[in-house]
Amino acid sequence: MAVDDNMAYAACVLISSLKETSEGPFEIVMGFHRGTLSPTNQGLIQEICHSLDIPCELRVLEVDSRFITQGHISATTFSKFQLADLYPECHLWIDADTVALRGWDALFDLTASAPHQAGLVVAERGDVGSPEGKSVDNPSLLPFNAGILGWPESSRRDWTTALDELDVVATQEQYLLNSLYAETAMRVSEKFNMMTYRLDSVAGNDAPFIIHFAGAHKPWQLHPRFRQACRRHGCPWSEWFKAEEFLLQRTELAALTRTLHAGAISALKTDSVSAGRHNSGLRLVKMLNILGPLGWLLIHTAKFFQRHIPRGTHPLH
Repeated sequence: MAVDDNMAYAACVLISSLKETSEGPFEIVMGFHRGTLSPTNQGLIQEICHSLDIPCELRVLEVDSRFITQGHISATTFSKFQLADLYPECHLWIDADTVALRGWDALFDLTASAPHQAGLVVAERGDVGSPEGKSVDNPSLLPFNAGILGWPESSRRDWTTALDELDVVATQEQYLLNSLYAETAMRVSEKFNMMTYRLDSVAGNDAPFIIHFAGAHKPWQLHPRFRQACRRHGCPWSEWFKAEEFLLQRTELAALTRTLHAGAISALKTDSVSAGRHNSGLRLVKMLNILGPLGWLLIHTAKFFQRHIPRGTHPLH
């Protein structure tokens, strides 16, 4: 995985959830581009891994001018290419805006058993996606989402030349990965990369292994005063709130409690709001945080329009 200061607190919650739900030992390599992760956050991540007995390496990666930020998607996401080149052995890539549930680590064995020609292991997208990965530049229509990847032990495909030849398209790194691997990648269950907008399609007794909070608005940006209502409603962010609560209550991390609470407060302010339909959820979260207790008026009013709000795609749910 890779992080910057915007995603550091989310990474702490993810690391805790990985440890709590794993069936066996694992190691973490955390990449970051030079100058994007503060010494404080580097130390926090290392302390958490040490306290939870997780071998962890922080790897400084060089910034490449071709790695661009697009909306809420930072240039850090291109780190998956750099880390895959540095570690040709079998490993997983997991985005920091996820939470792990029981069964996630079965992906290690699936990746190890992938045929050599596959090159990559990806999760199915359910009823979303297009087989024409090379001609579709809408990220929601690409054959696979690149948030969770299994990299088999093999040589990697030449992404740097492909990036040189690629025009600017929506979600550059997603498009690049799909162009290189969509035709050959081995598919596994959608449960290994369950997008929040797909949670309603899953039966209650068929829980996902990893939930991916894709999109501009994230669970850690919602003020704690509103989170209990979300959990009572069973909103798609509930599992992240549970994982955060468990992190903050872990006895192994008691010495880091104050630092973690400070991180949670800082996380409320991550990402800036810009125009665009896809940022409406983030604008709402920021508005609720600004309104404070008055935000309940907005929430109660929205209940009258609940059936018109797509569940899982907007924080009103």
